[in-house]
Amino acid sequence: MISCLQLERTTDGVVDTNDTLVFDNVLLINGTNISYDAISGEILFNAAGYYYVEWFVAPQFGLTTDGSNFAIVTSESGPGLTGSSHVRVSPTFGFAIIEVTIPGKTARLINTSDNSLTLSQVVNAKAALAVFAIAGPSIS
Repeated sequence: MISCLQLERTTDGVVDTNDTLVFDNVLLINGTNISYDAISGEILFNAAGYYYVEWFVAPQFGLTTDGSNFAIVTSESGPGLTGSSHVRVSPTFGFAIIEVTIPGKTARLINTSDNSLTLSQVVNAKAALAVFAIAGPSIS
């Protein structure tokens, strides 16, 4: 069985610099290798392996000088790959492959822009994130 997780944010709000973007809807969770804490915004990897993470964020406004930037941060390292947009009001996309050697590693999506970003008030989905187990003990 392939483990996967799909999250969505439908409520607007502000994401401050270095704060976690918390998703309010779990659209899909399959398997036991990945779980999500809706309070902290942390994704928990319950099994060793490689995981592919992809996300988008739709900002409405931000007083940043470096555009819209979000990155996956893990419990074992600082910011990983950053998805960026040079325009503060266009969608920001990103992806990363995370290696989990010891179960219990966590990841979260944070605002790495140099200022706060307000999420779009116009679109239904303000942000989304998907995680797929791509290699490991449960993948044949």
